[in-house]
Amino acid sequence: MFTPVGACRLNLQEGWWRIFRKAALAGRCFGDRDHITHATDVATAQLNACA
Repeated sequence: MFTPVGACRLNLQEGWWRIFRKAALAGRCFGDRDHITHATDVATAQLNACA
């Protein structure tokens, strides 16, 4: 079966995950699970506000 070179772009979840990772996780160090949860909540709220 042939898989196109840009097949990852066909999966909408991949694009969302890239944007989310950049907004919430990129370049950050987290001390515990609560910090990760907070960063995830803030990034999700920001992304939903601009959707």
